[in-house]
Amino acid sequence: MPKIAVIIVSFNHARFLKICFASLARVTYPRDAWKIFLVDNASSDDTAILARDALIDGATGLTRVGNVQAEFVALATNTGYTGGNNHIMRRAAAEGFQYVYLLNPDTEVTPDFLARAVAVAERDERIGGVQSLLLLAQEKIKINSWGNEIHFLGFSFCGGYRENHDSVTARAHLRVRDIPVASGAAVLYRISALQSVGYFDDAIFAYHEDVDMAWRLRLHGYRILLAPESVVYHRYEFSRSIKKFYFMERNRWWVHIKNLKWGTLAILFPGLVVMEIGLWLFAFRGGWWREKARAYGYYFSWAHIVALIRAHRETQRVRTVSDREIVKTFASRILYQEIAHPLWEYVGNPLFAAYWWVVRRFILW
Repeated sequence: MPKIAVIIVSFNHARFLKICFASLARVTYPRDAWKIFLVDNASSDDTAILARDALIDGATGLTRVGNVQAEFVALATNTGYTGGNNHIMRRAAAEGFQYVYLLNPDTEVTPDFLARAVAVAERDERIGGVQSLLLLAQEKIKINSWGNEIHFLGFSFCGGYRENHDSVTARAHLRVRDIPVASGAAVLYRISALQSVGYFDDAIFAYHEDVDMAWRLRLHGYRILLAPESVVYHRYEFSRSIKKFYFMERNRWWVHIKNLKWGTLAILFPGLVVMEIGLWLFAFRGGWWREKARAYGYYFSWAHIVALIRAHRETQRVRTVSDREIVKTFASRILYQEIAHPLWEYVGNPLFAAYWWVVRRFILW
């Protein structure tokens, strides 16, 4: 059986870890073929105490419940979702693991989630990522994500969010199929694919790192699939904290500029400008205009601009797939209930969808 490193990065998530580890204790994948790495990103809660006293026996290297191979890794500083996962992914590659499975701490897994995900990945060595089906832990008949979407202006959102998993629409989507983005909450990555495309971009820190990874995998000819029988329950709650908007807005631009050709960006530029005007209005209305201004301020730094240009140049140098192919995966509408608004639903979405229908035909490269 392929060896798998299951990586859980925690930042003040102690309240979720007992449930997560209890579910991992019931996993049926052979005990000698997988290992849990719990990474603490310098939490201020009692994550470290809980990990050492209740979750993982440091002397035996096993979980206290279930006897799963496990290791607790305490980082001195908060390195973000990207840094915490990169730290272990590099180790996993050096230690001979074939896959890494990235798992959010606020999840509960089903016993065969690993076996089902690996079975899909093993179909073809060009499959670089496999997402488990994410269902809402609070309402287990409802979907959290059947694969995330990426809008042509850079936004990403959960596909199928709050759809009943036994509905006609869900049944059409719940099959092994290619998806635009594998959610970082529950995703299996092939180590050899990561070694080809690179690990997470540390400049991103948090939010959109899974979009960037999916994009880079696809640019190198890898596929990203959904494993619908690999089920993970996610205690997902749409955070309305304004602090996240800084990273979301900053990284949306970073990922788009880094991965698209300049000609494609030029074609999208009018739409991006119109969207920015609308976003500023929503930012003032929602009270997160300071975060949006900070995101702009990030690019007032010459060092950051140079870093982005270098990242763009490197991405374009090594890519093997055209933008014309990549943009086929882009969504023309944002369909996400948590941000639903009549103005967007009846004006914004139709107008931008029409714009995309026209301009995508000019992307010939």
